[in-house]
This record gives sequence, structure tokens and C-alpha cells, in this order.
Amino acid sequence: GLIIGWLVLSFIVATIGRDRKIGYGNTLILSLLLSPIIGALFAIASQRNSEIKTYHRTFEAPTLHWEANYQAEEIDIDEELNTNERLFNFGAINETEYKTEKQRLEKLK
Repeated sequence: GLIIGWLVLSFIVATIGRDRKIGYGNTLILSLLLSPIIGALFAIASQRNSEIKTYHRTFEAPTLHWEANYQAEEIDIDEELNTNERLFNFGAINETEYKTEKQRLEKLK
């Protein structure tokens, strides 16, 4: 009875880790080897995948977009200024980044 309960609880706890950075498999292994309670604690402490995707989409995508545009031989300065302002208004960049980028782009005009 104890072993079956341990296994069942381990699989249930692993479903908590499925949508988190730790993942289903790692949560299952922790639960089986240490205990379902330890596995649950690690799964709950692990960051949700939706939070990770939101971070990457908000903070890394604009940077990659900018780098790609800077490497091009010709860029539309006015469009880049508009993009810079939209990123600032959206909160993806702070005021210092906004002003620095604006000054850099205005020098290119």
C-alpha cells in the first residue's frame, strides 16, 4: 500500500511540474527518489513556462529586432524612432534606454 501510494502521489505531483520550468520528468524523478512532498515543493518553486515566455517576448525580442535592423546597410530612421518610442510607451525599455537610442538614431539622420 505504501509503495503504490508513493507512486500515485509522485505521478500526481509530476503533473504540477508539467507546465513549469522543472518539467514533468524532473519532478517525477525527484518525487520518486526523495518524496512526493519534496517533488511538489520543487515544482511549486519552479517558474511557470508562461512567465518565462512572457519575459522573453517582452525583453529579448525587441533587442533582437533592433540588432537585426542595425546590421542592415540602410534603415528607416523615422521608423526606428517610432519603434523606439512605442517600446518606451509599452514599458519594454526604460527612459535611459529610450533617450540613448533616440540620440543615436538622430545622429544617423
